[in-house]
Amino acid sequence: MREYIRRALTASGDCAKRFVAWIKRQKASTLCCAGAGVLALVLLIVVLAATANGAGGAPLSAAVEPEPLESGLAEPNFDELTIPEPNDGDGAEETPAPTMAPAVDEPVILLTQGDTDESLVPLVQSRLMGLYYMDADEPTSYFGPATAQALRLFQRRHGVEEDGVLTQECYDMLMASDALRYVASVGDEGTDISEIQQRLYELDYLGSVTGYFGTDTEAAVKLFQKNNGLTSDGKVGVETKEALYSADAKANYFYLGSRSEVVQRYQEILKSLGYLTTTPDGIYGEDTVAAVRRFQERNSLIPDGYLGPKTREVLTSGNAQANALMIGMSGEDVRRVQVILKNLDYLYESHCTGYFGSITETAVKEFQRRNDLGVDGKVGRLTMAKLTGDDMVGPGSSYVVGGGSGSDSGGGGGESGVRLLIQIARSKKGCPYVLGGKGPNVFDCSGLVYWCLNQAGVSQPYLTSIGWRSVTHYQRISSIDDVQAGDILVFKMSETQGHVGIAVSGSVMVDASNNQGEVVERSFMSSYWDTHFYCAYRVF
Repeated sequence: MREYIRRALTASGDCAKRFVAWIKRQKASTLCCAGAGVLALVLLIVVLAATANGAGGAPLSAAVEPEPLESGLAEPNFDELTIPEPNDGDGAEETPAPTMAPAVDEPVILLTQGDTDESLVPLVQSRLMGLYYMDADEPTSYFGPATAQALRLFQRRHGVEEDGVLTQECYDMLMASDALRYVASVGDEGTDISEIQQRLYELDYLGSVTGYFGTDTEAAVKLFQKNNGLTSDGKVGVETKEALYSADAKANYFYLGSRSEVVQRYQEILKSLGYLTTTPDGIYGEDTVAAVRRFQERNSLIPDGYLGPKTREVLTSGNAQANALMIGMSGEDVRRVQVILKNLDYLYESHCTGYFGSITETAVKEFQRRNDLGVDGKVGRLTMAKLTGDDMVGPGSSYVVGGGSGSDSGGGGGESGVRLLIQIARSKKGCPYVLGGKGPNVFDCSGLVYWCLNQAGVSQPYLTSIGWRSVTHYQRISSIDDVQAGDILVFKMSETQGHVGIAVSGSVMVDASNNQGEVVERSFMSSYWDTHFYCAYRVF
């Protein structure tokens, strides 16, 4: 066999010599590509020739010219062979060989909006609530718009596509021990950002609402955090968000101790509407704070006591709701009215509690009778003007309301008040859930309770769901089994998460549900609500 190959190479010696000469003329780069291909071609011809002759069994002689290849392949002609010059970058690029695109695994989709799943959806909702992407609520089996929106916020926080679709990968990320809690920061946009900006605008920290968290919003958040004793990092996390919607939030405009002609102008408006119990003096004191709070309560604003842009806008609109202190109300302005009634000998000192109960109502009615006013027991604009004027009529030292019946420590109303509250609450079923909504057509859980109580004649200041834990002027119910129709239900999911609703029976409530995205009527006698029950308050 070795002899056969030697003779074949000798026979094609001329070709080999020309091939070597050609290689010497080529550039080194050509040798690496084209030359290697030609060499392979020559070797292939040799092997084919050897195979063909070996198959015939006839031995070759050194003096004999090589026979034509039986395969029919002609001897290569190196004189006619053209090898392309290498591409140095100035000419046209060579066409790359086609390659197959790598296979991409399709994501495994577990849930999309509109799906129902008895086991998976409650698990997802509970996790989103625990990470503060959803307000606390009883989990359901429905993957609705509220859940999809919460998932989008989670996706935004983790830098993945915000499509509200739960894939296996997204689920794994959600359930991981290092999953991130809700935080809004620079670069974020969405309805949650608009809600945050709206509140910053109301507190006079921000000039406009855009839905985009830019550097202006960051600066506003930092200033709010600084003024409210929070870490000033410019990000809206759980604590900052709760502080924003608290009635104790400190605004960036007029504050306690401010003094100006502008303050006096607003005081005069508050006085004319029956809110201010003192003479306008341009000093933003406790009397002005109390008047502003009451004005905000009566006009569906967060009662923080500050004259922010929204409060100023409503105050000067010409459509502002006039004041009417009435049974069930409490606050510094109520106490001031009680002090005036005491100084006029309509009340005892012991009844100046700051709560407007039946004894105060009786005293007001007597004052109204003796001063030729409409006798309704409410301190409205005209009654307030008379009380704080110089021409009021007192009863004399022989008349003081209080003897023994009635109470100014809390309570009031009755069955009629309960029926009215339930009727008002049920009339709002189906209204959309909106964080911070206080009516008349959008609500969150605390906003619904606030609006319904005020519409039912109980002027309850606005409180967050957490703020409701600290109420002291209503009868407190400690067991969920003792709840009655008309009671205010308070639930505690964590230190920073809560929920409130209005009991319409001993087992059913009307509340603004974040999960369901609207005001609903549902049972609160479930293991979920029983576990998180904190207390209830009997208003009537």
